[in-house]
Amino acid sequence: MFGMFRTKRQGIIYFIFLGLGLGITVYVFAGQDLGAIRAALAETHWGFVLLSLGLTLGGHWVRAMRWRQLVEGAGQQTTTAAAFWAMMNGYLVNLGVPRLGEVTRCASLNRLSAVPVATSGGTVVLERVIDLLTLLIVLVLTFFSTQGQLRIFFEQDIVQPLSEKLVTGRWLLAAGLIFLVLSAVAVLLFLRLQTQQRALVWLQNQLRELRLGLLSLVKMPGKGRFLAYTVLIWVSYFSAPWLMLHALGLVEGWGLEMGLVAFAVGSIARTIPAPAGSMGPYHWLVSRSLLLFGLTEAQGLALATLNHAVQTLFYLLVGGISFLAFAWLGRQST
Repeated sequence: MFGMFRTKRQGIIYFIFLGLGLGITVYVFAGQDLGAIRAALAETHWGFVLLSLGLTLGGHWVRAMRWRQLVEGAGQQTTTAAAFWAMMNGYLVNLGVPRLGEVTRCASLNRLSAVPVATSGGTVVLERVIDLLTLLIVLVLTFFSTQGQLRIFFEQDIVQPLSEKLVTGRWLLAAGLIFLVLSAVAVLLFLRLQTQQRALVWLQNQLRELRLGLLSLVKMPGKGRFLAYTVLIWVSYFSAPWLMLHALGLVEGWGLEMGLVAFAVGSIARTIPAPAGSMGPYHWLVSRSLLLFGLTEAQGLALATLNHAVQTLFYLLVGGISFLAFAWLGRQST
């Protein structure tokens, strides 16, 4: 059962998050009017769904173009197609084992274009930093453009419940213990590496390649084009929940604002390392945030369910095709 993981500890962590996601999903849907949710989904206008899929595909192709630009800025050569197939392989793996997809996409690109894994890994880290900063910008814009709706949601559903728990001091104690344990492990690993010269040389080489990837943004030409790619990528991300609101006919008077909140909160939910695209946390956070706009819980869950299901099916389909393409391209390169 644990064969797909490098260590049993990784397997245990995976099943903990899987159980957490399933538990939250059951909790979210327990006691809900499932008939009302099915009725809302039955009214779906599939033209909007197809348009959303097209924009999602286009957004990921642009993301592959942006990744190629970073890789070439690090002194390596690849193609947009190779970057796309490698990236979609990673997304497919992430559905099963969160965060393993980043390693998979780098290994896939190495096989297709001989880009060192550490170099492409540095560009992936840089991508994550840029995406985090972009998400923060989106959150700030959403705060100021939705008449305080997002602020109310965070206060009522996030900050206040966490504050009540933190009063007991248990969470602070747990965080302190985790920090101490991680610090001790880091020190022990560092001391052990110092005593193993070969391991230290290997680590230095990997860090050198990683540094090349991280510095690729500084060295690469066309920084304006990179910025344009980033904007297009996040517009495609926003279009998914916004078009799903149109597909379900839930845009009365709040179309853009509701879409921004669903997008911002959904983006936060997807950072939670739960399998199947943060199943459970995504449904709960998105459906709760939409209550602020007067939607019923059934309508909010219908929107969350439709968008999550469509996006998951997209990654399964395109990821599966990319896996076959990766296998074919890999044979062609040998």
